[in-house]
Amino acid sequence: MHACELADGNRWEKEIAKLAIKKLSPNDEIGIIGFDWGGHKWHLPLQEIRNRQRAMFGIVDRMTPGDMPDFDTPLKMAYDSLTESKRQLATKHIIVITDGDPQLSNYQLLASMKKAGVSLTTVGVATHGVNEDGKLREMAAKASRGGSFHKVISPKALPAIYIKETRLVSQSFVATNRFVPQLLLRGGPTEKLPEQLKPLYGYVRTTPKQSPLVEIAIGGPQLGEQEFPILAYWHYGLGKAIAFTSDARSQPGRPAWDRDWASSDIYSKFWEQVVEWSLRPTETGRMTMMTEYNDGKVKVIVDARDDNNRPLTDLILRGGVTSPMVKDDRKQE
Repeated sequence: MHACELADGNRWEKEIAKLAIKKLSPNDEIGIIGFDWGGHKWHLPLQEIRNRQRAMFGIVDRMTPGDMPDFDTPLKMAYDSLTESKRQLATKHIIVITDGDPQLSNYQLLASMKKAGVSLTTVGVATHGVNEDGKLREMAAKASRGGSFHKVISPKALPAIYIKETRLVSQSFVATNRFVPQLLLRGGPTEKLPEQLKPLYGYVRTTPKQSPLVEIAIGGPQLGEQEFPILAYWHYGLGKAIAFTSDARSQPGRPAWDRDWASSDIYSKFWEQVVEWSLRPTETGRMTMMTEYNDGKVKVIVDARDDNNRPLTDLILRGGVTSPMVKDDRKQE
């Protein structure tokens, strides 16, 4: 962020920075670089948003954007952080808000950004003429394919620009790196899978439902402290649900994320298990069972009826509970 010469411009910059934080998902990362006494610095170091929105808003409110002398230093700072291998970012995007005065001399950096897939959007706020506009447009074009330049005359246009640009980053829930999924639980749809699974080449980053009924059977890569499921399943009322966060689209000549699975002998067996497990069991029509979760407790509801479809109220039922950590068929009654 660069000092804005529009009327009340710095306040507008802060408002749209907070809007970006609000629009991104908790798993997205955001950072803000500005010029302050002593040089360029990370006012908000690049980090996952998670539940830190309120704290981030406070940091933005305390910022005092200065008159940035050059683009080289902040672009290099952003590029270095975004391309750290440990982050495994699927989408890497930089937004520069400026009046166009700072100079850029390191054009090789723009080429490096383009090669690494770091896209750049430049926002010219109250620029001083066509030369500055042309420079900002050229920066965006050289740094990324289809790079965007926005010329802003009225601050009222800034929120719409930021909403559009943050949508690009919000796609970062799609990860397309090769990884080996981990079999965490053998049972249900994963009962016959081998211990060592074949690699996958992409998945959708998501988090499991907050319910003790949810079992994470196959885990994906860990990003920081966040773990992402590849396959999770749970009971829902009388039914069952399965979520698989990779894909099943590979065909001869058209490989997809599951290409190594599709070419192995486990592929058809795996999907047969998934479909078979998700089907409701055959019922006699005289007894049904469903579960409900509320306030940390699981309630099991059994509806039993006689041959005349009248409720049976004098049954004595015995139930068993199997822990997902138990490897054999032992149950606790």
